[in-house]
Amino acid sequence: MAPNRELELAFPEIQVTQQADGWIEISSPVYCHAVHIEDHGREVLSDNWFDLLPGIATRLNIVNQSRLEDISLKQ
Repeated sequence: MAPNRELELAFPEIQVTQQADGWIEISSPVYCHAVHIEDHGREVLSDNWFDLLPGIATRLNIVNQSRLEDISLKQ
């Protein structure tokens, strides 16, 4: 038993796929805790903090298409 910050987790490989219907899918083959999409205070996607479970995509709605190129994913 160790605190979360001391656990050695696998390096995240986050894939982002833009869908034709105004959504994006974000997925990873490993668990990613507290994925943050930095949008600099402007709402770009429907959620900007979430966890990714291995192999399970998260779908987010693109709220502001014109700002999409300004975002970055961080863990």
